[in-house]
Amino acid sequence: MLVFINVLTAQKNELISREINELVNSSIEKGAFPGAQVFLKIDNEIIINKSYGFHTYDSIIQVDNNHIY
Repeated sequence: MLVFINVLTAQKNELISREINELVNSSIEKGAFPGAQVFLKIDNEIIINKSYGFHTYDSIIQVDNNHIY
């Protein structure tokens, strides 16, 4: 039973990750912001740790997970 619950949790986390990806990418495409970093941790599991786009609209410096805002 525990394994089944973990599978459901993994599927839920994948759905959350996919939704966040879609939201951030569409926001960048619409010009809401040039880039972003997303870090989401639930309990002890990192769900998403990803960088998107650029620091500015001129697309010179790509956002990296090691950058600090």
